[in-house]
Amino acid sequence: FGNIEGNALINELGKIGVTIPEDQVLFIMASMVPKFVVDVAASKRIPTTEGKGKEAEAVYKSLIEKAPGNPETYLNLAFLHTRLNQFDNAIKIYDQFEKNFGLDEQVIQEKKNLYLRLNKFNEALNEVHKLNDEFPNEPDYMLMEADLYKAKGDKNKAREIYNRALQIEPDNPQAQLGLAQLSVTTDNNEQKKENLKKIVMQIYLFLLLKIQLF
Repeated sequence: FGNIEGNALINELGKIGVTIPEDQVLFIMASMVPKFVVDVAASKRIPTTEGKGKEAEAVYKSLIEKAPGNPETYLNLAFLHTRLNQFDNAIKIYDQFEKNFGLDEQVIQEKKNLYLRLNKFNEALNEVHKLNDEFPNEPDYMLMEADLYKAKGDKNKAREIYNRALQIEPDNPQAQLGLAQLSVTTDNNEQKKENLKKIVMQIYLFLLLKIQLF
């Protein structure tokens, strides 16, 4: 950054409560360590309750423009948009992140959750499909997809994926639970329903015990 740009950026950071240590100011102003500015701002989670969301957004966008190679800045800007309930904007920033840095599991999960909050099930599924395309034999991603189909109401597709996950990991409790829940809601035989409810309870107790052990 040049001296004028560096001074302006330091002032902007000051508006959102980011104080630059005195021993670093001259280096920043002289453009010797621009990454320091990025790291300071990117590591600062801006509390929207202080009413400084717009100022923070302006700083993050400036940092992305100045140093587009820092992934944390994109993530923090997306986080800020999410905190401000600007879900579409958050998704756009995550898309930029993927374009610049490639697929990232956490980013895909964040996008999936944002799409669900926007009631966009197909878009959420598309995000999970990315993970399954990249890791076709990973039960966790299969189950994520199956859960979405179940929530969408496509029970046949959900059942198919739960069974596929069990072929890879026969004792997977989440897949067993998913199948049991589907059977409870679709079976007309009352006795079978009761038996399946017992299965669900057994799986629940198993998971509870597992959590307590850890």
